[in-house]
Amino acid sequence: MMENGYLPWLSVATAVFEVAAAVWVLRGPGRKTIKVHTAMLLVLLASYQVAEVWVCADPSALLRARIAFCCIVWLPTVGLSLMTQYEGGPSRGAGLFLKASFAWCLVLCIWVLVDPTFVSGTVCSTVLATFRHDAQLFHYAYGGFYEMGLLAMMLSGTVVMKRAESPLARQHAGDLQMGTILFVVPAFITQIIWRDLDPSLPSLMCHYALILALFLVRATLREQRHANETSA
Repeated sequence: MMENGYLPWLSVATAVFEVAAAVWVLRGPGRKTIKVHTAMLLVLLASYQVAEVWVCADPSALLRARIAFCCIVWLPTVGLSLMTQYEGGPSRGAGLFLKASFAWCLVLCIWVLVDPTFVSGTVCSTVLATFRHDAQLFHYAYGGFYEMGLLAMMLSGTVVMKRAESPLARQHAGDLQMGTILFVVPAFITQIIWRDLDPSLPSLMCHYALILALFLVRATLREQRHANETSA
């Protein structure tokens, strides 16, 4: 237990699981692009958990909090890119959109790191980190982009499941979609029920995102089984 009452064990255990899962994904059979994107998602999820423990070891070190936000901004775009890999890669239009999205992620990451007003305070208690933001653009440039990206992950799953010819692609897309829904929706419901947790939404979402990690593991097991069957 840290001096501020924060208990790091949930974040530590989650990060260990997600990193171990990423290594397992990369070492197993399956299509390389899908493995790499899946591992990237798992590492991004783990990076926030590690960053939160680091933040809560010294909440006054606000650069640490900004690093945490820099880590997670990439998650929706990587998730969308993974969704396109299930169909063999993005179309020309989707590819251009993803390139623009990755570029915007880089811009946001740099902005978060250099803007001292992005996080103006951090309070850690139990298993949550609560962040205070003085930058008004946060809710639009960062928060809006992140939430719209998660919504796009959910909607793109439906698109892939409708048009993909491969049952494997449809099943993978369903797992990624369901994993996203089951971590985003409970986080927002928790925020609505307990309004005091509103500033803790990033921390809430990243803890619930363990559900997404489990669905990624499920999709990987299917991918590995398919790879073994086709190589036999």
